[in-house]
Amino acid sequence: MTDQHIETMESEISSQQAKLDTLKKEYAQLMYLTYWRNNSHEKLMFILSAQTLGQSYRRLRYLQEFSNYRKEQAIEIQSLTADLNLKLEELKQQKAEREMILQVQENENKQLISQKNNQQVLVSDLKKKEKDLLAQLKAQQKQMDNLNNRRRKKKSRGKTIGGRKKKSCCCGKNTSAVSH
Repeated sequence: MTDQHIETMESEISSQQAKLDTLKKEYAQLMYLTYWRNNSHEKLMFILSAQTLGQSYRRLRYLQEFSNYRKEQAIEIQSLTADLNLKLEELKQQKAEREMILQVQENENKQLISQKNNQQVLVSDLKKKEKDLLAQLKAQQKQMDNLNNRRRKKKSRGKTIGGRKKKSCCCGKNTSAVSH
């Protein structure tokens, strides 16, 4: 649930609560007035004290409508109270759901931060290993270069020794300085 939706519900609840409070006050006033007029003898006197039969009928209808109005208000108050309680429960559930979602998001953020830190440590270790491996590779390359240089020198010495002019020996034959 979004904050806007929750705020809208809170506004509706507040509005309904104000309406309910107003209805309860009006109903309380009606009940107070009804209490003083609740005597059935007094109702009968109110109806019979009319000057005409039509006026008596109108007074009877007035008392009936007044009674019906009180009953309707009581029903409306009960209905609004039930509706308000449902909305309050729904709001409570939405807030709890939102709180749970926020908690889940917070936990996920913590996990992501932890994973990021672990990755940074891993990257740092890998860079260090890379640096060490590059240093080893450079050292091995230097050793290979040195070995290659030694071989070349040996070969070049061998060619110069093997490439000497042939000398004649005491028996009169031509031989090379180095035997193959």
